[in-house]
Amino acid sequence: GKADEAYAMRKASVAMREQVLGDSHPAMVRPLTDLVRDALMRGETDYALELAIKAVAVAERAYAKPSVDRVYALAMHAGALINAKQFLQSGEVLTRAEAEASTLQSPPDYLGELLAYTRQGLCKRPRTPAVPSCAGIEPTEPALP
Repeated sequence: GKADEAYAMRKASVAMREQVLGDSHPAMVRPLTDLVRDALMRGETDYALELAIKAVAVAERAYAKPSVDRVYALAMHAGALINAKQFLQSGEVLTRAEAEASTLQSPPDYLGELLAYTRQGLCKRPRTPAVPSCAGIEPTEPALP
């Protein structure tokens, strides 16, 4: 019942983790992506996008090869780009996330669900210009006015 306080505490927690662990530690990725999700839910698109870029950079430094956390960070970045109305870039990041996910052995169900949800969010409305990664996917909603 204290969403603002919880959000402030999550932000403080991420800042403290970064001070202790640095910006290349695997334990930084999930807290950053959780904060991206919270920022998006609060309508803080610019902040969410900034955090998502940071989460991907940390994940790339922390994991030399595709991992669940790296794919998760990419998916959250794609979602933040959708909210920022940067649809072409979102499609590129989402395509990369899906390609990396396809190399994982036994990825958790939630990861596939997040990728599918993100793709639906990207491709459900017609876009101008067309988003190449949505080719062959019929929109399920009308174009926005």
